[in-house]
Amino acid sequence: MDLAGSLRDGKNDEFSDIDITVTVNQDVNDRDFFFALPDLLRPIGGTVRGWGFHALPDQYVATFLFEDFPLFWGVDIARAGGAQQDGSDLVPIYRWEQIYKMWILAAKYIARGEAKFGDVHRRVARHVEVSVPPSTAAARLAELLSGIEARKIDRGDPYQSLHARYVELAASLTSA
Repeated sequence: MDLAGSLRDGKNDEFSDIDITVTVNQDVNDRDFFFALPDLLRPIGGTVRGWGFHALPDQYVATFLFEDFPLFWGVDIARAGGAQQDGSDLVPIYRWEQIYKMWILAAKYIARGEAKFGDVHRRVARHVEVSVPPSTAAARLAELLSGIEARKIDRGDPYQSLHARYVELAASLTSA
């Protein structure tokens, strides 16, 4: 197991997530590995609030959110080695965790003052249809956050405690 991303490169900040790469044996299928991860992570402590696929269909990256840790401390786990199995059939499946990951990404861009609206919008568009007026990058990202929240609420958002924390974070970011 190795650190990846900004933690490995020493470019992390208070908004950085935790990226990990796990090397598996050649006889381990990446799809089976990712479906087993929730049970493997449960002993860490706190409640695993779910997981979602990212980077499908060619690569599986599982995202885990823990209720008792800061919102930006999501854990992304990628697999190295082993056999790759196509994930095309999983791309259209709606998962709460994917929406939360996209929300966190948008919030991170607002908090850092980065103008990466196109990247966030493209990823979110796989799961949520959001119409955003042309304006400043911060205003467009704030509108995207609002649209994602509306979608979660509309779909019966099952993570009420996380939802309250996201609302508080959004208010602090958009008023800054």
